[in-house]
Amino acid sequence: MTYHSDERKPRRFEILVAGRRIAEQTINRSEPPRFFDVEHAIPAELTLDKQRVTVRFQAAAEQQIGAVYGVRMIRADTLR
Repeated sequence: MTYHSDERKPRRFEILVAGRRIAEQTINRSEPPRFFDVEHAIPAELTLDKQRVTVRFQAAAEQQIGAVYGVRMIRADTLR
């Protein structure tokens, strides 16, 4: 996932794949503002034998999600 740190206030939200929570993300403002990438492992059973999965960003209580600038799915057996 690619995010940007130029948020007015901290953002806290969950990341769900196929309806299951895989991570919680917090974005805090930084100086200078910058883009940054975060990797989250997706359990294999959530993608097994599927052509598509739904990735959902869900705000925590009384929070908002931060802007998402990119989402990439990379196979676990792919060299980086």
